[in-house]
Amino acid sequence: MDRRNFLKSVTSAATAVAGGSVAAEAVTSHQRSDRGAPHIGSGGRRLRLALSGPDNSQGISDFCQQFAARVYAATEGAITIDIVPHSGSGLDAIASGTAECYCATEHGNQNVVPELAFFAGLPGATAMDAVTYHNWLSVGGGQDLWDGLTADFGIKPLAIAHTGPSSGLWSRGPINSLGAISDQAIYAEGLAVEVVKGIGAKAFAGTSSDVSKSLSEDTLFAAEVGDIPTALGTGLVRAAKVVSTPGINRVGSAVAFGLQKSIWDGFSAGERALIEAAASSTYHETVAFTQSQNQMMVAACSSQFGLRFEDIAPDVVQTVARVSDIVLAHLAASSPRAERINASYMAFLKANGLTS
Repeated sequence: MDRRNFLKSVTSAATAVAGGSVAAEAVTSHQRSDRGAPHIGSGGRRLRLALSGPDNSQGISDFCQQFAARVYAATEGAITIDIVPHSGSGLDAIASGTAECYCATEHGNQNVVPELAFFAGLPGATAMDAVTYHNWLSVGGGQDLWDGLTADFGIKPLAIAHTGPSSGLWSRGPINSLGAISDQAIYAEGLAVEVVKGIGAKAFAGTSSDVSKSLSEDTLFAAEVGDIPTALGTGLVRAAKVVSTPGINRVGSAVAFGLQKSIWDGFSAGERALIEAAASSTYHETVAFTQSQNQMMVAACSSQFGLRFEDIAPDVVQTVARVSDIVLAHLAASSPRAERINASYMAFLKANGLTS
């Protein structure tokens, strides 16, 4: 759902999700009318953008549509981005010829490039919040490191959005002790999967599209999917009883736009600057929305769906933090590239007084 319409549409959207039609007209009419790109004239460029989830104006789909509309407007129709479905990772979509670009968190590409975890979002206390992360990319050398990491795969990456702090673990019951999650199935993304295993739970083998059904059928105990609108899109507002906070990827995840580098290099300097500006403005809008609207979204979920927002037990929080540090240390020592990225990441945190 368009996050700017979340509060006034939350009831109708949840009804559409429960009925199996998350793209119901009541939810998407605004989205289609004010963001759909007009027909492109001769001499323009069309790019296919792979989206692993449904194009339903919710979660990452919403970010994709915002970014695509901004690129179209900034380039005055010279570049149009068409969203196409894809069931695999962003790197796979480009390698297979399905698309020229992708929009996703880099969690989905970590099985190919583990170091991308730094650019997706980390678990634990050393994770950068949305503003610090963007500052690291912009002025702390992070973008150069990201460019170097993906160059071997022919990709130019840009951060176009951020989910903001995790809404928490959407669960069947409270997480009031480590025993409550012992050997229970939990869905998470990125390095958080390793944290789930390290705290004594089981990593759920399904995808984000499976979580609502699995939670309802008691084959899944809890799921962390990002922010509240994303949870709405997956149907978790109907399946869960409790939202346990904080989450594992507690500061949330960055959303990346990855484009074939050969296409990026073929754009003029002006076109590249316009795309970068579109990415930056979309990013800052998503961060501003989360910061200004999150408490109202929590209240809406509580009043409309009877969800309880509860604190996770302190021993669970402490264990998640300790295991997260171990998982991150293992990643940092896994390759020379990981060591360089981790050094830059940690140095930027320290320079900003965010770690000792």
